[in-house]
Amino acid sequence: MPLSRTLAALEGITLAHPRARKWLVGPDINWSRESLLALARRTGGWLGWESITLRTVAQELAFVALSERATRAAGDIELTALVNAALDDVIGRHAVSQPFAALERGRGFRRAVFDAIGTLRVAGSSPARLR
Repeated sequence: MPLSRTLAALEGITLAHPRARKWLVGPDINWSRESLLALARRTGGWLGWESITLRTVAQELAFVALSERATRAAGDIELTALVNAALDDVIGRHAVSQPFAALERGRGFRRAVFDAIGTLRVAGSSPARLR
């Protein structure tokens, strides 16, 4: 949806529910914040709106079940550190091919591995299934 249509929709919701709590779910938190900033410039404010992502919604829904198991979802920084430690480990133990290990120094390689692991996780692949 083009930004002007998005802003018009946000303005309509704001006028219809001026004091209600409202979520703007975006692809990332910055997209939502920038959209709400544009709304504020257009209307003078964005009372009641909260910028969130699908991950935030999932964490809200899973909070009770996770807390009952004394666990929580890892954040992006923790996941990146885990992937980096795993890469360092397998490269240090020579558990991967030399061409793969040589890519370690390439720009974006670790990000590509992180993204691939995330894609596998979303697809429901387990370590046992990958093996």
